[in-house]
Amino acid sequence: MSGITVTIERMTEPTVHRTDNPEIIILEFGCIGRGVKTGRPYNQRYISVITVRGGTIIRYVDYWNPLIALEAIGGMDALAATLGTGGRS
Repeated sequence: MSGITVTIERMTEPTVHRTDNPEIIILEFGCIGRGVKTGRPYNQRYISVITVRGGTIIRYVDYWNPLIALEAIGGMDALAATLGTGGRS
């Protein structure tokens, strides 16, 4: 899927949210970038919930908005064309 690409120009400083559980950390951060073929902005926000036990990450869950990525690459038609599924009817 080489046609589905964005460039990341920079990452924002993360905000660390501590929880009542010392094994769980929540990070909030973002990135600034562009769709490679479209030049459209890819300004994404992320929430990562990380569980660490004994100094090892045992679980990492990322939350982000796929609609922002879809817009940056050119929408559903661009995605469908890259995947070879035609387009919207």
